[in-house]
Amino acid sequence: DASPGVLGVVVWLGAAVALFTMVYPGMVLGSMRSVPFWSGAMPVLLLLSAAPLSGAAIVTIIGGAVDIGINLRQLSLWLLVAYGVMLFAHVAMGVQGTPAERAAARQLIAGNLSYVFWVGMTLVGVVLPLALLAWDAWASDPLVARMGAVLVLAGGLLMRYGIVASGVK
Repeated sequence: DASPGVLGVVVWLGAAVALFTMVYPGMVLGSMRSVPFWSGAMPVLLLLSAAPLSGAAIVTIIGGAVDIGINLRQLSLWLLVAYGVMLFAHVAMGVQGTPAERAAARQLIAGNLSYVFWVGMTLVGVVLPLALLAWDAWASDPLVARMGAVLVLAGGLLMRYGIVASGVK
């Protein structure tokens, strides 16, 4: 029963808070100059790309995509591609960065966190979900979509662990 003006303010306020919630973890990491692998804009962009993807995965798992007015299958595919690009861009920039950034990126690519990166972040978090979500977009199988969404969430968790652990080491 609220007036349309109040509803508009609430919607825009909610959108601003949602955007801040998505970028806040990256802003915290990006502000830590003592850990070069975390500093800069890439952690913000990486976590900004991961947040809507995780949200789409949650909506897919609970089956709430029926009446939202968008094609969640296509959106999830594009969000996953954007996330994958940001993930590999962050690691590639680390490889070309300062000695501390190179050491952190080496931990992910070939060091003791390489299993987390190649199996967890890449295979579980990007490649398998991409294949499953592409299959779902073609065949429209809700079980396949939910399996892909679970892998997206697992890969996102491993991405956060890998980025934090490699920066610390």
